[in-house]
Amino acid sequence: MKRYTKTEKILLIIFAMVCLTGCRYTFDLEGSDLKPMIALRSCICADSTAVIEVHKTVPVTEISKADTALVNPAYSLRCNGKEVDATCEMIGEGGMRISSQAFRSGDRIEVTFSADGMETVSAGTVIPDEFPEYTLDIHRNSQGYTSMKIRYKDNPDRADYYAVRIWWKGRRVIYDNNGEIVNEFPMETSVKTYGNYDAIQIDPDAYSPQIVSAPGGDHIYFWSDEDEADNEYEVKFSYSYSYDVEAGTPEDIELKCWFYTLSEELYKTMFADYDSSYNVFAGVGFSSPSFTYSNIRNGLGYFCGYRMSETEWFPLEEEDE
Repeated sequence: MKRYTKTEKILLIIFAMVCLTGCRYTFDLEGSDLKPMIALRSCICADSTAVIEVHKTVPVTEISKADTALVNPAYSLRCNGKEVDATCEMIGEGGMRISSQAFRSGDRIEVTFSADGMETVSAGTVIPDEFPEYTLDIHRNSQGYTSMKIRYKDNPDRADYYAVRIWWKGRRVIYDNNGEIVNEFPMETSVKTYGNYDAIQIDPDAYSPQIVSAPGGDHIYFWSDEDEADNEYEVKFSYSYSYDVEAGTPEDIELKCWFYTLSEELYKTMFADYDSSYNVFAGVGFSSPSFTYSNIRNGLGYFCGYRMSETEWFPLEEEDE
């Protein structure tokens, strides 16, 4: 799926403003058959404590008078068909947090939740295997342009879903016109597609990841091997560091990578977020808005799994010209 640059987005908006003579959609929510629903959110990491948050959602027409407390809640949490012990605590305005033991790769986790006045909800996911053995090839030239290639093999007979998150740390050094240092300060941040310092450019001719923002502002680059017939993969992308006077020159750069394998449910959740963020046509009225993915039967939210591994910090060497 194509990602639009800032300039392209502006041009599309201008084009839409010129072409549209006026489109209006009205929605009469009064009298609609909207009912409270259970919303469940959980993203379970392998070998870590599983946490599930549950809330009651209410129609927008009843927000001012709605009671968001879950009445007589009951739940069941199962691993590979067997009931799992869990603890529960109240959070927020009538919500609940369920915590349980850590789960391992290959475990199938299922949850059922009910409360008075609402339909019983259920969901399931499988904790994926670890990221396959890989090689990481990173090069940086004297202009600060860095290219990264991730090569790995996996099972071609099944669909797998992956992601990577990248951090860099080093120094920002500001020089005067004579080449003397006038200021320097440490930096540690995630590599992003926008911001003051970093810009990702996905190689259009390679197997390229999509982008989604994670809590805290980090960017996670994710992809699926569904469309590949071979079992050898190469994911490419590149980025550059700004060298303007105010930002300073980055020096002594080190990188660290987090590799993820995703459950199918988590991949679809992330892709829906990505699709919503980059659906520029919906923003100007040229297409329908993107809707949030949910795998909660009779309810809202997501119930997903993933596995994570990380590298050590390693220096980013500048290649010879």
